[in-house]
Amino acid sequence: MRLEVADTGIGIAPEARAQLFQPFVQADGTIARRYGGTGLGLAICRQMAELMQGEIGVDSEPGKGSTFWFEFPCEIARGPTLDEAGEAEAPEYGLRRILVAEDNRINQLVVTAILQRDGHHVDVVADGQEAVAAVLRAPYDLVLMDVQMPEMDGPSATRAIRKLPGSVVTIPIIAMTPNAMPGDRESYLAAGMNDYVGKPIDRVKLRQAIARAAGAASAGADEPEATTAPAVPSAASAEAAGRDFAALFAALDTAPAA
Repeated sequence: MRLEVADTGIGIAPEARAQLFQPFVQADGTIARRYGGTGLGLAICRQMAELMQGEIGVDSEPGKGSTFWFEFPCEIARGPTLDEAGEAEAPEYGLRRILVAEDNRINQLVVTAILQRDGHHVDVVADGQEAVAAVLRAPYDLVLMDVQMPEMDGPSATRAIRKLPGSVVTIPIIAMTPNAMPGDRESYLAAGMNDYVGKPIDRVKLRQAIARAAGAASAGADEPEATTAPAVPSAASAEAAGRDFAALFAALDTAPAA
C-alpha cells in the first residue's frame, strides 16, 4: 500500500533531503522559528515505517511544495466485508428527531452517520447556547449533548433547558463524554441529563441509550440506567474507534460535493 501527503509549501532543496529523516534535522534552521516543530516527527515516521517493513521518502521542488510518501506491504483481507457479513437490524422506537450538540467536526460526522443509518432526522449545533436556542425553535425527541463545548458546556446547557417553559423541559438529554471518573455520572444526572454514553461512540451502546430514553419518555420516567464509559483505553475502545471511522468514511463517501 502507498500513502501520499502533498503540500504547496516552501519545498525542500535536494541537498537537504538526505538528512531530513534524521533526528533533530530540519531542512532550514529558520523553520523551527517560523513554523514550529522539534525536528523529531519525520525520524519517528521513518522508525515506524521500518517496523512495518516499509519505506518512507519525499519528492520535492523548492518553492512549489513537497510530496511525502509511505509504502508498506500488506495482505488482502480474506474475511467477509461489512456488507457481506450484514448488520444488526435498526431498532424500532419513537425517538426520530434528534439534536446533536457537538463542537468537534469529526464527531459530528460520526454521530450523524450512525443516527441517519438508523432512520433518524438529525440536526447539529456546535455549542450549548445553540442547543438551547434550537430546542426552542423546533420540537426534538432527544438531545445528544457533548459535555465539553465552547461558549456553554453540556451540563450548563442542560440546566438552561430544564428551566424552559412548556414540554421542552422534559426532553430526554444524553451526555456524550470521554470522562468516566468517579462522580462524573452523578454530576451529569444532577445537571438534568438522563443518561450518558462514552467516547469514542459505540453504535450499539448509543442505540441502547436511545432505546432507554424512548422507554423513559413513553413511561414518564426521567432517570434511566446510565451506560458506563470505559475508564481507560482498551481493546474495546480501539474497536469502537474503528467503528467510528467506518461510520465517518461512510458519511464522507455519501456526502454531496460542496
